[in-house]
Amino acid sequence: MYSYITGELVSRGSESIVLDHGGIGYEIFVPPAIAGRLGSPGDHIRVYTFLHVREDAFQLFGFSDKEQQTLFNTLLSVSGIGPKLAMSILDTLTPDRFALAILNEDLKTLTTVKGLGKKGAARVVLELKDKMAKTYSAEMIEVNPDDSQSLTEDQSTMRHDVLSALLVLGYSSAEASSLIEASFDPDQSLEENISLALRRTLT
Repeated sequence: MYSYITGELVSRGSESIVLDHGGIGYEIFVPPAIAGRLGSPGDHIRVYTFLHVREDAFQLFGFSDKEQQTLFNTLLSVSGIGPKLAMSILDTLTPDRFALAILNEDLKTLTTVKGLGKKGAARVVLELKDKMAKTYSAEMIEVNPDDSQSLTEDQSTMRHDVLSALLVLGYSSAEASSLIEASFDPDQSLEENISLALRRTLT
């Protein structure tokens, strides 16, 4: 019903913000990690939204960009995931990192989300892997180039760990894979490979 709302950010709490649009204050629930990127009180901002309708309440959930909004909608299609858990996932993992965890069936990363256990994480992988593969296939080809086939299992795991570290630092999948392609050295340690990739951003 509402794709986004533009207005003045009035206040920001631990779980929600109040946005003034046309003299009406909209309470919008947002994860803390997202709220911090929306701006400061008094700023004129745009918030992408999802209207959740229950028998006893209408709730607006907010996101800083379209990608987060799309992932939220996708998460709600998974059995057992409601708005609260979907927001917890967005608060813990970026869309890129979540997609990578799904494609790699990385339950360890998924279970870092509060409220998502191993069984729940396995169900999310089962229900979303095909969808994530269709959406992220082009980027994931860059993440897993053909020449990586010559790596040992441990080296391939390290390469994925470097990628995960760069995603946590805020790089997109395309940016991270480009840095890794230019710097990855299978004979170096994980920490050194992360440093090598970061040095590439300074050149």
